[in-house]
Amino acid sequence: MNTILNRIVQLRVPVAIVAALFAFSLSVHGQTWIWTGNAGTPAWSDAENWDQSTAPTLTGINIVQHVEIGFGTIESGAREVGRNTVGSSQTMSGGSLTITGTHRYGVLTGAEGSGTQSAGSIISSGLFQLGVQNNTTATYTLSGTGSLEASHISI
Repeated sequence: MNTILNRIVQLRVPVAIVAALFAFSLSVHGQTWIWTGNAGTPAWSDAENWDQSTAPTLTGINIVQHVEIGFGTIESGAREVGRNTVGSSQTMSGGSLTITGTHRYGVLTGAEGSGTQSAGSIISSGLFQLGVQNNTTATYTLSGTGSLEASHISI
């Protein structure tokens, strides 16, 4: 019996190390949300429209977010990609995204955000902005059949 207890105690360190590495991995790579459209509504904020069963929001601004949109009609309020973090991204390979308000990449000092759009359309009623404050990194790649329309563009 004592041998079994010793083996369980010996496993605590490796389990703790694995748990710490997993948590570090999540903080570096972030979370990925994939649009499913399962809710049957165009609302970005409807959790059932995302594979994570939660919607990516501006309240999650301190985590690395990766958003992937491949189809559907989506309506959102203001969008910020890379507010306080390095490595957040938005990828669009189809569908239509209408944003009421600003659409910004690389928002606060030291932050980084990127967008890749190969198809579909993005229409922003507000400002489309790359690199908001000093020392931010922001990239947006528009290719293929993708289209981008905004009331103002600032780079």
